Amino acid sequence: MTTVWSTASKVRARMAKGVAVIGDSVGAAQAALTLADLGVEVNIITSSPSLDLDNTVDSALPASSEKLLSIWPLLLRAASHPLVTLHTNSKVANIGGKQGRFTIRATRDPRYVRVDLCTGCGRCEEACSVQVPFLLDGRRATHSAIHAPAPDAKTIPSAYCIEKSGVAPCRAACPLGINVQGFISLLSGGKVDEALNLINEAAPLAGVLGRVCTHPCEDNCKRGEVDSSVFIPALHRYAADNAPSGINYRPKAPARSRREKIAIVGSGPAGLTAAWELARRGYSPTIFESHAVVGGMVATGIP
Repeated sequence: MTTVWSTASKVRARMAKGVAVIGDSVGAAQAALTLADLGVEVNIITSSPSLDLDNTVDSALPASSEKLLSIWPLLLRAASHPLVTLHTNSKVANIGGKQGRFTIRATRDPRYVRVDLCTGCGRCEEACSVQVPFLLDGRRATHSAIHAPAPDAKTIPSAYCIEKSGVAPCRAACPLGINVQGFISLLSGGKVDEALNLINEAAPLAGVLGRVCTHPCEDNCKRGEVDSSVFIPALHRYAADNAPSGINYRPKAPARSRREKIAIVGSGPAGLTAAWELARRGYSPTIFESHAVVGGMVATGIP
């Protein structure tokens, strides 16, 4: 606590070192700025992904463009003040303690984009092929899965957000966790190379998977509740057979950066996949195969 004096009433008061301001209205921004100018550390907690003009202005009152522009400097000053910390996508879960020693617990939804690196250029939104429905002034509209915090508005921060609605049933059913809806979306946009690279993040044998996999993903495809499931194995085959640049084996660690020795018995799909993943992680595994060719049942048992 910091002790201050009121010269008007000559009454001594005690000022808290830290204050939480909950909300994203003009009043919240002004309160945070006023307290910060007095030397108080302020935490602004808002459930919105940013501070913007649409959120700060009372929707029940008409707002001219001149009024909106006059509010923007206030938001900039509040958000950029060295004693103000902005917590976006956050909801208060609990407030405890007593006067002078309150404790606030809040949960924050992930943004999936680093605020310190995103410049808000919009190139990611242009490249994104996934469209997500939302309501805009009571009307149904769509935007990309990665998008600006507010459509056609200045925001603080300006970093983009990614909307995720959990794990798709097809991906959850895949033993390898392949991002099924992701690579299909890329294929629909003609991005065959990118689709194959996304498959390879989980498994290197897209062509094999497209031909002999038991495809539990297809069995759990929600499209089957409408008409019929998406023919996912065929799309695996298409990506593997038609990617212009072929397979891109991107390492997760420098080559041969691990000294441990690992032996893999059998060069079937499981053994090759294990060796591929270990190599990406910096290991140098050795594969032992009893046959004259690699591939296991893929090479010797499947016609």
